[in-house]
Amino acid sequence: MMQGAGAITSKAAYEICTLDAGPAAFSHPDLQRLHTLLTPGESRDVTDRFLRTDERWPYTDVRGPGANTNPDLPDPFRAAYLMKAADPAFDGPLLFIAPAQIEHSLGAAAADETPPDVWTVTAGPYAPTVYGRVRTRDGELADFVAHPIQPGTEVFGAAERLELSRIIRRHFGGT
Repeated sequence: MMQGAGAITSKAAYEICTLDAGPAAFSHPDLQRLHTLLTPGESRDVTDRFLRTDERWPYTDVRGPGANTNPDLPDPFRAAYLMKAADPAFDGPLLFIAPAQIEHSLGAAAADETPPDVWTVTAGPYAPTVYGRVRTRDGELADFVAHPIQPGTEVFGAAERLELSRIIRRHFGGT
């Protein structure tokens, strides 16, 4: 459930809202392990950890603002990027879920194994929705979502992820 909102502008206009709780994906051990491997300011494409064609296989699911369930939208697939913020005010991972064109193929497997899914971003990612936890100006930890209110048409890369994380931090009272 969203609590408060404020608008900011970057490459796309964003609305930043506090959440009662962050997405369930943050408690997934695979996501936590990947986050510990990142250096501050580093982000990694983790799209293949979020999409599966066979529901029997484990995967991390993200729902909430930014989850695209409208079949009429042109880019129904989402790319996922995990980032360890350079700013220590962020407590844990930042998760960027972005519209993208994604290509699916099957990876190599032994004769008696089911081949793994391989997801490749072929266009995008574009303006993402961001989930995370940050320390506010009052010193409290707040779960948040920052989602675009205007579609972004430019590719959203590592530099843009850093810029958006700085804007989010300033929104909550940091410098």
